[in-house]
Amino acid sequence: MPLDSRAEGGAIMPHQDRPVRVEHPDCGSRSGNHDVIKSHGGARRAAGRKPRETPLSPDLGLRWYCVQTHFREEYRALGELWQQGFRAYLPCLLPEDGERIEPMFPGYLFVAFDAARDQWRPIVATRGVRRLFSAAPERPLPVPVGIVEELQARGRAGDGVIDLRRRAPDLEGRTVRILSGPFADFTGVCQMVAADRVRVLIDLFGRSAPIDLKRADVRVA
Repeated sequence: MPLDSRAEGGAIMPHQDRPVRVEHPDCGSRSGNHDVIKSHGGARRAAGRKPRETPLSPDLGLRWYCVQTHFREEYRALGELWQQGFRAYLPCLLPEDGERIEPMFPGYLFVAFDAARDQWRPIVATRGVRRLFSAAPERPLPVPVGIVEELQARGRAGDGVIDLRRRAPDLEGRTVRILSGPFADFTGVCQMVAADRVRVLIDLFGRSAPIDLKRADVRVA
């Protein structure tokens, strides 16, 4: 089989006899990503999710490339690339002081292919895509090996989103200061951390009282 031939559904064929496609229903699989991309919100929730695929083989020519998207069309471009069978990745963050997942690099995502053997040119005509970074029209520039892989490794299991709130468990047992609300400037001991919430034990009218707060509302004293 020619290494640049197309598989069923338009998936790119790398150095294997199977399409390049992700296999988790929420991270771009052919069976699951259609429903995810139906709504803009669904795409936002799933955008950062990393594929359950074997690592790329840079020695064989399979590399990550950077795609620039049109303004605020990262999710559209990601979904369209998925639909075409490309292996695409949009790194996303869940900020320490926020609850909304956002792209780590607004206006950019990554797509993997072998520039010498795969049919990569449809990428530049994909809806939502502005351009593919290249030195010349026929010479896409690969991302240095290890950068995208490191981003994926930092993502949490199951969805690949880089959760900056992972530092929250370090607060448990420590003295923290409350930053806002009716108890602003109070200090207390953090008893429990759960997702984006914390429980702080403060001294109130001579008695210890537990209060529940958002993680963003406290800092180490």
